[in-house]
Amino acid sequence: MKKITLFFLLAFSLNGFSQTRSIVFLDQQIENFVSQNQSSVNSQLEKFKKDRTVESQWVCYIDQVNINNGGSINDDALMHIFPDSTIILGVTTTGDIVHTWNHAGGTMIDPTFMPDAWLNYNSNYVLDSIAFLYAYTRHTDNTVVDTIHIELIKSIDNQLYTMTSGGQEEYQDILFDSINHKTVSSNVITSWDIPLTEADSSLEDAGGLVGIKTIAIATPYSNFTQGARIGAMFSFKPGYSWNISDSLAGKNAFSLLTSEENGDNTDAVWLGDHNCSYILTDDVYYSTDTLGWNGYYLPTWTWTTPFDWEHHYVFFKLTADNVGINETSNLGGSLSVYPNPVIENATLKYITNHNSNVNFYVYDVTGAKVMGLRNGIQNSGSHEMNMNLSALSNGLYTIEMETSIGKSIQKIVVVH
Repeated sequence: MKKITLFFLLAFSLNGFSQTRSIVFLDQQIENFVSQNQSSVNSQLEKFKKDRTVESQWVCYIDQVNINNGGSINDDALMHIFPDSTIILGVTTTGDIVHTWNHAGGTMIDPTFMPDAWLNYNSNYVLDSIAFLYAYTRHTDNTVVDTIHIELIKSIDNQLYTMTSGGQEEYQDILFDSINHKTVSSNVITSWDIPLTEADSSLEDAGGLVGIKTIAIATPYSNFTQGARIGAMFSFKPGYSWNISDSLAGKNAFSLLTSEENGDNTDAVWLGDHNCSYILTDDVYYSTDTLGWNGYYLPTWTWTTPFDWEHHYVFFKLTADNVGINETSNLGGSLSVYPNPVIENATLKYITNHNSNVNFYVYDVTGAKVMGLRNGIQNSGSHEMNMNLSALSNGLYTIEMETSIGKSIQKIVVVH
């Protein structure tokens, strides 16, 4: 069904999207951030550019496209995500009310088809972490806790699909259950719920400029075979109630950072659809689509040429399995951390295999050392200590235990 509806879909989307393109957002913080605050985007991307080694690398399709173009694309936009179409997104230039119409977003990547291929792209690999760039504005009181729901999407060969002839590469279908309003479970490896609080807000100043921030989470999943695709899907769960008269201008709003691959008002051109981002529009969410897309997330390239939300800034930390980190190496001892995620205080339980000086270091996702603790000489055996992590921002960190003959490593997530 989908094969014969592409051209109709494009015509349909042109009409629908011309309306949404003319929206005057009630929350100008979200509408105007790119032209006024591109430096905030660039500062976040620098974190990942510093961590590009041969064997282990942060992989993001649109970031690599941007790097290969000298960092000159800058056609970034924010893609709103909201669980239903009740709340008001904005008004058109003619005064018509527009409700939220996009309900999820995600990305699939193929490590073998990247603009900046790492040298071990033909190896089996381990997925260490996922990170994403976002904007999050808050207008409720600080007791409200929202949630980002993240799903790790698996590679499924029998869901690969080619939309058109003439060299178009395959993309992977991601199935959506419109009855229960969630991704079909057979597509999901696992999922996480990440709380969002005042500390995660990206509002930077009184003038309304929105800064871009990063959330990274540990995803200790291995055994991805050579050429297997990997993906992540994101949805927003507000911690507040709302009704049809409410506007996002008065509530908390979440958006993923996204960009156009080939510049403003152009189609994506690089390597077909191996690396594909997705959206979840009203008609698919409510199963009212008449063009063959009910039950599927929409690939972004099925929309019209001026569509802003072409590729989302989602990063995957991939490590070739021949050099993968053993997070609980027993050479110098072993380390475990609980609770994990950590809210404020972490308990470190560790075993040393010999008498040795024992030091602990905490690293962020860029590899920068953010904390250190020298624990002195410890006898061999079991030990326990507390570490206060309240000074750290929300995100993914690595705690390293260093002894005289080896190291043990444990990933943690800090969520205040």
